[in-house]
Parts: sequence; structure tokens; C-alpha cells
Amino acid sequence: MAELSLKQVVDRLNDEFAGDNRRIVFWYDDNGDFAEDIEKLQLNNAKILVLDGHNQFETKLIIEREDVKSNYLIYAPYPEPALVNNHLADVAFYSKRFYADRASLIVRDLNMDKELLPVIQKHIKFFGSKDRLQRFYALETDHYTDESLCIAMMCVCARVKVASFDEVLRVVLTADSLQENTYLQEFAKYELESVFWELCQQEFGYIDETPNLTKLAATLLMTYASCKISKALPGQWQHFVTDKTGSVMTFLDGMMNSLVYREGYDKLVATVEQGLHVADLLNDYEPAVLVECDIFRCVDVFLLKYITQKLLAEDLSIKIGDYDLLALCDARERMHFGEEVKVAYDMLKEAFQIISRAKYTEPKTLAEAVEQYVDSDYEIDGAYRHFYQNYDALESVEQYENLRELVENIYTNEYLGRQLPAWNEVLTEQGDFGDLPRQTHFYRDYLQYKKEKTVVIISDAFRYEAARELYVKLADDEKNTVNINTMISVMPSYTRLGMLALLPHQKLELSDSFEELVDGQHVIDMKGRQAVLQKANENNACISFDELKKLKKDERRQVFTGRQVVYVYHDRVDSAGENSPDSVFAACETAITEIFDMVKLLSNTANIQHFIITADHGFIYKRDAVTESGKIAGVADKESLVKRRYIVANKAVKDNGICHLPLGRILENADEKIVSFPMSHNVFKAPGGGLNYVHGGSSPQELIVPVVEVYAQKGHVDTQNAEIKVVTMLHKITNLITNMEFVQSAPVSDTVKAVNYALYFEDENGAKITNVENYAAESREQDTAKRIFKVRFVFKNQSYDATKKYYLVIMNQDTNIELSRQEMRIDVAFAGDFGF
Repeated sequence: MAELSLKQVVDRLNDEFAGDNRRIVFWYDDNGDFAEDIEKLQLNNAKILVLDGHNQFETKLIIEREDVKSNYLIYAPYPEPALVNNHLADVAFYSKRFYADRASLIVRDLNMDKELLPVIQKHIKFFGSKDRLQRFYALETDHYTDESLCIAMMCVCARVKVASFDEVLRVVLTADSLQENTYLQEFAKYELESVFWELCQQEFGYIDETPNLTKLAATLLMTYASCKISKALPGQWQHFVTDKTGSVMTFLDGMMNSLVYREGYDKLVATVEQGLHVADLLNDYEPAVLVECDIFRCVDVFLLKYITQKLLAEDLSIKIGDYDLLALCDARERMHFGEEVKVAYDMLKEAFQIISRAKYTEPKTLAEAVEQYVDSDYEIDGAYRHFYQNYDALESVEQYENLRELVENIYTNEYLGRQLPAWNEVLTEQGDFGDLPRQTHFYRDYLQYKKEKTVVIISDAFRYEAARELYVKLADDEKNTVNINTMISVMPSYTRLGMLALLPHQKLELSDSFEELVDGQHVIDMKGRQAVLQKANENNACISFDELKKLKKDERRQVFTGRQVVYVYHDRVDSAGENSPDSVFAACETAITEIFDMVKLLSNTANIQHFIITADHGFIYKRDAVTESGKIAGVADKESLVKRRYIVANKAVKDNGICHLPLGRILENADEKIVSFPMSHNVFKAPGGGLNYVHGGSSPQELIVPVVEVYAQKGHVDTQNAEIKVVTMLHKITNLITNMEFVQSAPVSDTVKAVNYALYFEDENGAKITNVENYAAESREQDTAKRIFKVRFVFKNQSYDATKKYYLVIMNQDTNIELSRQEMRIDVAFAGDFGF
């Protein structure tokens, strides 16, 4: 590289004089750096003549008269004289020049135009470091101009690995303070700061007599905002807006979508928002003119407030620009700050679903009621659950408290308040569950005659609406065959009785002392349940979910070896509901994930393909505390079994708002006891706490339990492809040889598979205009920085139209499906005819 030792000088000079043809080489050593060493030079095939300022004619005489056959090195320890004083100029015209100063060597090494020598000399201080010099050479710029040379030096200062001013600017704006910026200080040290500001003007239209990074950032963001806000910006921002909108938008889009720069970009936005009082000045803008603006955080604050107001007014048909309320929430979640506000928008979407169902229609028969619940009513319970999951995840809920009260009122009074009385009316009119599938028939209907090994996951209180979510998640994998059915739980709908109903049996009873009996046996633990299972088939067994989860692979396989039916008992929802009621919805989410993961684990490691997921009962949860008016008091004698949602006694409890059914009709035996239950969502006064989470009653939420049946393909593991994304976000290609950095988005693992990609550029007609680089995305490195790689693109030497579209294409070679296509502009100086 551009520093030569004496030996290197000799070697290069010997190369100059190699061959049979006579060579005369002039070496003007401007600073006389080698004056003391010239006598030591030993050349293989040339003689040395040293100029001293007074021997030009003597030298000319020697080489043109006295010795016309020998090769000669003519060394001058001073700069080349002006033409009028240079009597060897005619000789030099047909001779060669040799350079050994650093600037000249750089020009020669990189095949630069010699007219760039003054630029190199001006910035020679920059090239004084071997480290900087190495990084400069590593940029591999194919064609140098004054501009590209300075950009390359700035890239080195900013430690950017590709020659791109866009990348330099992204680093400068995001990697250090805008006020005391170390990169600008580096530029100033090497006389590059003025060039930096000239390029900001040229590329992005930033013009300022006293430029600084804060005002530059404001210029970029306000120019972008002017294109995204469909109304003129406030007057005090207008001077920031430039006419380089295309370049600005491409540049900022690259930052917003970059794994490397996204965090720094967000901090930049926060600085400008605060400094220019963006929230205050946009506060009076109509929401419709802001819906496409994804550059300021405060826009989502305004839109969230606006949507909340419309929901509170129950104005659900309003349009905001081209969006309805739900579409606007979806669109904003996909925008730059979407991840930060997703929880709030998701909460509003669930509120919308509940408010839109305020006018509840009651079914006429029990069969219709069940059908209506599994077709649509369950969605209201799901929306209510997700509303509170998102509400509880918010950092501050003050602005949504009125909305929460509206949701609570509609769910409690308009939905449950109308659904449950109608349900109980048709239930008591019929007097039993009729022909509806019953939990007491579960083993007979689903297991008794099945030949394949089956795992039954029984999740305590896993109600139907949560199971529908699990069903969708399982069905999303096309290699699973999944269906969902329902059955009616026993009533009272509580754990001990429901768990026994799921076991094989001839007779299910609730004794006069309220002990749960299956075929005469009081079964209350895992050992007792296994005995009942093995009585039906000696190859049956049972295990707790938590115990199964702790086992190692071989131990887990052993559990199922030689088994026919294995019951796995899962208790996430009911445990949360009983101990921490307000966490029951989060527990539903956890249960969905745990059961999904267990199905996948067992299908892959224990050779299980058939699964059934069901529950013993469901539940009702309401966030607001139950008032005294919601409690039914003093309605049972001491010999009755009294719980929050049911009373079992020898006779019916007669009072307003209470329904009853014969226990024998429910359990299909001769029991004459009566089950009494509230007609609504009210509760009986009973010992113990916890009124928000209840079960045991007759509501669809408590009685309708899911049966999710899964046939999983053997050995199947859900996987996704390792993807690659652009790190170097260029909006314009300016060199025929261009280096770009990419990153493999995730390491290869059990769930992320390696993929072969082809990377290339093509024109708008689909013709390739660069080499095709193949890359195997197979890195297992956990550190993202270690998954970054550089690709060198060589563009065809042809004319490019800066107004046409060109594309960077990333193609999955294994499937011939494009991973991405990114539009680029190409503006290459001298491409095609090289200016001639």
C-alpha cells in the first residue's frame, strides 16, 4: 500500500526496467525523501542520473548522445520544474514517471485520474495512518471523483464499510450526540467537514450558512412529514422543507426499516419532536390529515385519543380518511412506531368488537343457543378477554378508564345480562341437555373404540373461547388435521365432578354427603383417576402436565411406551382464577401456548399423532367487583351444598332470579336432589373470597366445554426460513462496483432452517445488470453483528437512466420465490461511454 521502503522502491523500479526495450524513467521526489538513499539503489537493468538543478544539459547529452542504449533512472530531489525552465521536458514527454510519495502512490495504486493528486495531497494527513489507509483501500471504489474520494474518506472516519454517503450520514446522525459530534470533529481534522455539508445540500437540499446536525435532522424529518401530512405544515416549519423529497424519504425509510439504525432513528425523532414542539403544533390538525404520517410518535397519541372518543360515543361507522376504525388501527400497527403502540390499538379493536355487539339477540331453544354461542357469541367473551389483557399491559390507563367502564357495562349488562336469562329460560324449559353431546359420554364417544394411541390434555377451566384460539393456532399448520367440537359439562360445573365425568364409567353420582363418586368410588387424586382409566383398559395412564414437562426426552417417551390412552392434567387457568383472579386472562394465554407447545413436543419426540384437548368446565370473569345487589342471600338450609354459582339440596331453592334442574337428569341417574343456580351472572352469598372469577353455574361460558381433536403429522417440526435483509440502505447507486452489507436476520436453529439466496440487480424489464452473488444463510452465530456480510456488485458498463427504476432482488434459490425487491436509482458517472 501507499508507503514504500527502500527495498520496495528498488523492486518497483526494477519492474519498470524489465524487458528488452529501452526505458527512461523520471522520478521527481518533491520533498527529497529519498535523496540520501539514491546512491544506495542497485538497479538490475538501469543506470541512475541525479539532477542537481544545474546538470540538465549534461544529462540530456548522456542519454541522447553518449549512451543511447542503456536504461536510465533520472532522479530529482525536488518538484518538476516549470516548462520554461525544464530542458528535459521533451525527454520526459516520451519517458515514464515514477512516484514514491504517499499521495502519488495512492493515485497509482487505485488507478485514479492524476488530476485527483491535489485532492489526495490536500488531505494527506488523513492517509498518515496505516489503519485508515487499509480501511480506505478495503472500500474498493471502482471510479474515483473528487466527490467519491471525499465520501470514501468520510466512510473511513465513520467506520462505514461501504462507500456510501447515506451510510455516513446515518452513522453521524445516530451514533453520537448531535451537539458534540465526534464524527464531525474527525471530518474537520481532515478538512472534510465542508464537503460533508456540501453533500447534505446536494443530496437532501439542506442549505444553511451555519449548518448543524440538529437543523439537518429537522430538515430531513419535516421534508418527510410534508409528504405524509395532507395539509400544509405550520409556518414555522416551512423553511425546513426542501425539494429533495424523494431522496429524503428513501433515506429515512432506510433508517426506519434498518436493524442497525432503527433505535438511533427513534432517538433522533424524539429530539426533533421536543425541540420543534411537534405535539403542540399538530394537536389542532384533523386526524384524517395525519393518518399516513408515521414519522412522529405524537401522531399515534392523537389518533388513539380520537378513536377512543369515537368508541365512547359508540360512533363505529366513522371514516378517517380512507380508513374505518378497525382498518386505521391495523394500518397504524404496521407503521414505524406500531410496535410501541400495538397494545393500545389492539385494546381499541377489542373494545370495538364488544361495543358493536351491544344489541344482543336471544335464541329461542337450547340447541339454537348452543349453536349461536359456538358460531359467534364466544367471540364476545374472547374480545373481553383480549381487551383486558391489552388494558393491563398499558403503562398508563387513565385516558382509557371511561372506555373500560363502557366495555364493562356492555359486557355485563347488554351481553351477559341478556344472554344468561335467555339461556337459562330455554334450559329450564327443556329440563335437561336433551340430545346435546355430554361430557359424561366423553370416553365412550371419543376414546373407547379408537385404536390409535391418544393423549388427552384436560385443562382445568379452559373455556371454549380460549380453545377456539388454540384451534386456530394448531390449524395454521397445514400439516395438522384439526377440528373442534363441544360438549355440555356436568352441572354443578366444578372441577372434581367434571374431571370424573371425563373418565370411563357406568355411573356418575354426587352422594348425599356431596362426595363425587364414579362407579361407587370416591376418586379425588391422580392415583384414583389412573385406577379408573386402567379398569377400562390396562394400557391407559395419566400424568400431570407439569410433571410431564420436566421429564427428559427418554423419560418422556417412556411415559407413552405401550400405552393406549394417556390423560394429561393441566391446571393453569383455574389455578390463576382461584388465587389471583385478575390474572386469569393472562393465564388463558399461557395455557394456549403451553398446550400448543406440548402437542408439538410430543408429536416430534414421543411419536404421538392423536391428541384431544378438553376441559372439565369453563368460567365467568368480570373485572368490576360484585356489588351487594349482585349477591343472592339466605336461600339454603344447613344441609345444602352452597357455592357461589350453585346450590345442591334436597329441594329447589325458590326465590326470584333462581332456576333449578333435577340433578338426576344432568348425571343420568335416579338422584332426586335439585341443583339451583342464578338465572343471571349473579352469585350466591357463600363463604370464601373471589367473586370476579366464578364457575359451577349454568352459563354457556361455564357449561360449553371444547373438544379439540388434532392429528399431527409424524416428525413434523414448524420451521421458518433464515432470511437476509439489507443493512446498507442506499437510495442511489453511484459506482459500477458497489459494496453493500446484509444481515442474516436470525441464526439457524431447530426452528430456523438454512436457505440459499441469490442477490443481484435488474432493470424494470427484468434483465440482470449485475453479477449474481450466491449466499448461503446458514450462520448459527447468536451475535447479530457476526451475521453481517458484505456483497460486491459489479454493474454492466452501460448507460443508466437516473429517472428509471432498477431493483435489488433477493431470491430464494431453493424455491425460486423472491424474498424482497427494493427499488434503487442508478446515477453512475461516465458509465457506458466514459464521457467520450
